[in-house]
Amino acid sequence: MRGRITRGMLVLGLGLLLGCKGRVHEPGAFTRPDPVASAPTQVDRGPRGAAPTPPPSMPAGGADAPAPTGPDPAMQAPPPPPWKPGFGIDDSQPSLLPVDMRVRRLAGALGLPVSDPLFDGVRSARIALGGYDHAQGVLPDGLWIASRMTAWVRVLQPICGSDAMRTRYPALPEALPELLRAAWGRPAEAADLADFEPLFAAGTEAATQYETACLAVFSAAEFVYQ
Repeated sequence: MRGRITRGMLVLGLGLLLGCKGRVHEPGAFTRPDPVASAPTQVDRGPRGAAPTPPPSMPAGGADAPAPTGPDPAMQAPPPPPWKPGFGIDDSQPSLLPVDMRVRRLAGALGLPVSDPLFDGVRSARIALGGYDHAQGVLPDGLWIASRMTAWVRVLQPICGSDAMRTRYPALPEALPELLRAAWGRPAEAADLADFEPLFAAGTEAATQYETACLAVFSAAEFVYQ
């Protein structure tokens, strides 16, 4: 259990501390092993007449030779790893535009001021849409997750059904190229228009097709991503 020293851990720690080699008994009944008499150091005298060879524990040159100085290379710590910042930018996936920027794009596409009450629903749902609120300690979140997509479609529905939308783009797909240019900031390509053909060929009601196309344009990556 974390933060708790068990009886077995205490026994093991005592054994390691005392360097014992035999059986370790319970605390309070520890038996120190009998000391072993150390054998005298044998000196290799070499051939007759030669100076005796010092034992391995004696520095070269005899007992009076100075001990080696400086750190032991084998005991030196490895060099520290190169410094790296504790933060970074995750560019592995696209990030959503801030809510305020998405409101600006909506306002530009519909020809309305940013302060128009039509966009109050977007501003009210800013946290659900990935926005921030420093007063509540909420940080911005640019991930395009399922719950965020649902919240975005919910706030778009009143906009797609508004008089301002119908006035600027009376019919779709006739006004689709103009809508794509205003929403995505570039001219519509043939491939863009082809993506909407199955929608308008499905035989659903015109009102449903209009709303679905509007939602698709304002929810596309060209519109919501940075």
